[in-house]
Amino acid sequence: MNAPAQHLSPSEASSALGISIKALRLYEEYGLLQPARTLSGWRVYGPAQIARARSIVALRRLGMSLRQIEKVLDGDAETAREALAVHRDSLERELEKLAGAHSAIGAVSDRLDKDTMHAADAIGDVVTHEPELSLHLPWPWAGERFEIAQILPLTYIVGPLGSGKTRLAGSIASALGAEFVGMDRLEKQPELSSSDVNTAMAWLVREGASASPALGALVAALSTGASAYVIDYIEAELDSASQTALGLWLRQRGKAAPPIFLTTRSTAILDLEATGRDQCLVYCPANHAPAHVVLPYQGAPGFEALSLCLATPQVWARTKGMHVVVSGTGAR
Repeated sequence: MNAPAQHLSPSEASSALGISIKALRLYEEYGLLQPARTLSGWRVYGPAQIARARSIVALRRLGMSLRQIEKVLDGDAETAREALAVHRDSLERELEKLAGAHSAIGAVSDRLDKDTMHAADAIGDVVTHEPELSLHLPWPWAGERFEIAQILPLTYIVGPLGSGKTRLAGSIASALGAEFVGMDRLEKQPELSSSDVNTAMAWLVREGASASPALGALVAALSTGASAYVIDYIEAELDSASQTALGLWLRQRGKAAPPIFLTTRSTAILDLEATGRDQCLVYCPANHAPAHVVLPYQGAPGFEALSLCLATPQVWARTKGMHVVVSGTGAR
């Protein structure tokens, strides 16, 4: 391969790092790792690339997404601190859940030690918890039960045209007493005088967003002090750069911020690589099978179908104005 001294082939590098060759290619695809090339054009990894790859592997083992790792490795100190703080908050929530599970297991063991009751009864008494969101699915479904065990800071509702996303979003708003931010927001003159709105808009513009009326209306609608928000078609009338900045802004909100449920079909808003433990995915199938929660990893039931509903802002711009009509009622 004519590789310089101290340079490793992909197979040697993957073995040294304890990862697959496919993972090395994925890091390269995301711009995180740039291998050197031999005179024959073969990829090789020198000491600098191996050191960087070890950092990527270490951060991945901490549960960080590739997008978060990019910010940590290539951003300035403040950007890196923000990304690490967001991930730390996510891990803290996971620790709280684990602590609760640990406590529940201890309570079950105590009951079994003290009582002669059946194990199933002991477990049911201690660890059965009501879901934080529970409702009957509206038309076009047949009233099936829809539940979310724990309401997370961000819940994305995804599905093809006509799958009932907007109706589900409205039902969630009613069930939670949340503020529903519908498409009529685009017809209103946004109130941009509050400090919260101005701060958010300034942050978004620094990240590349356009200070458009649509973005202003959205940010203003999310600054009313509601306990939770449900947003229909969040990317409406926003250009690609604005959607990318908005997706990042949504993910970096603190854990004390009100939860947001949103319908989307944009990869700029829902970056599956950046999906963490503080985000929930809900899929609405095209055939009106019951909407359900999808776990955020490859191979999980429904994950591939959900991912196929997403596309870049450029693709959706070419289909702007298209609607599916079901029994005379528009449905997105």
